[in-house]
Amino acid sequence: MNQMSALIIAIAACGVITADVAVAQKSARHERLMMQAAPTPSRSALARKSWAPGGATTGFVVSIASPVKDGGDGLPNHRCAGVLLSRQFVLASGFCVGEVKDEAALVSPETIEVYTGNRIDPASKPKQVAAVFRHPTYDPLTYRGDIAILKLAEPLKGPVSTIALSETPVNAVRSLTNVGWMVDVGEMQETVMRMAMPPISLDRCELVMRDQRLSQAQDNFADLVARMNVPPDVALSSWKELSKAMPRLLSSDMLCAGPADGVPCDYDNGSLLLAPASGGGEELVGVFTSLEACEVPGIPAVYTRVAPFANWIRETMRK
Repeated sequence: MNQMSALIIAIAACGVITADVAVAQKSARHERLMMQAAPTPSRSALARKSWAPGGATTGFVVSIASPVKDGGDGLPNHRCAGVLLSRQFVLASGFCVGEVKDEAALVSPETIEVYTGNRIDPASKPKQVAAVFRHPTYDPLTYRGDIAILKLAEPLKGPVSTIALSETPVNAVRSLTNVGWMVDVGEMQETVMRMAMPPISLDRCELVMRDQRLSQAQDNFADLVARMNVPPDVALSSWKELSKAMPRLLSSDMLCAGPADGVPCDYDNGSLLLAPASGGGEELVGVFTSLEACEVPGIPAVYTRVAPFANWIRETMRK
């Protein structure tokens, strides 16, 4: 095999390896999320200390769960967070409503249910779901278009907290807060928590995510060129070509936030990113979509911005 052939094969094979890394991350995370068991603490002790109870002001947060309950505590099988847009519509991530074996396929409405309130216990009564809508551009590998809407079978009764969608440009956001579910280990109940998270520029976030993805592929690449007996100089050239050819990971409809020791993790999918509203209170800026690695220093959380999808959300709610 000449050096040019080795170069071409190595680049092509490593491209496949890089794609496989992304697929493996999605698959493993989805399997953990969909396990038939109540969630376990997903953050390090350091990260958990940074979170505070959500309080009464986060009544618009809901838990989306599977009907099956497991474990001695009888807790609902929590899948991810959602947010009430009205008495009958819940905004969630597209990932949250994907089938386990085929994430491109939507779950059936009867296989998920919604819990309201800031704390869930075994006595909580779920709300049934009548329909599930996911944005047509959703891509399970790139997280683009990662947004969905659930229509409840019946409108909620009594006082209901909702939240407005943000129309604020991303570069004008200075203070952000993540709100979502985590396990209260002491009481074995799921609790809405919140944490301040500074925004991170999309370009900076892209560099960090890119480095993480390349580092995961580099070991596989090294094994590949070693088995092929590719000369070191050709291997180095191949790796440089791969690095330059990797497509952009983040799109303009995404938003990043940190710090990395307190970002959401597996069971926090769909966590909400809030910003101060101009008229007071808070408004919804984004929905948690992806994380290259949980609890790894320096890795930010990525959110789907809601502003670019505002028209689709309103049109879907009018159906």
